Amino acid sequence: MAVITKYPEVDKLPDNAMRVSAFADLKGWAVGYVYVKYERSLINPKTTVDYKIVQFQGINFIIPDS
Repeated sequence: MAVITKYPEVDKLPDNAMRVSAFADLKGWAVGYVYVKYERSLINPKTTVDYKIVQFQGINFIIPDS
């Protein structure tokens, strides 16, 4: 059975990838806010984020734009 995910699945993570919880801690945000902010950026071009959320081996990771 295939696993359905909201976020694109990747086979390899870049060196700067981090778990969503680590990114949230780094920014001083709640984990939920990371997801909400990202989702809003997908539907509203005025909302911008400096990261992407991807899935690797069933776990969501942040890839910061750098």
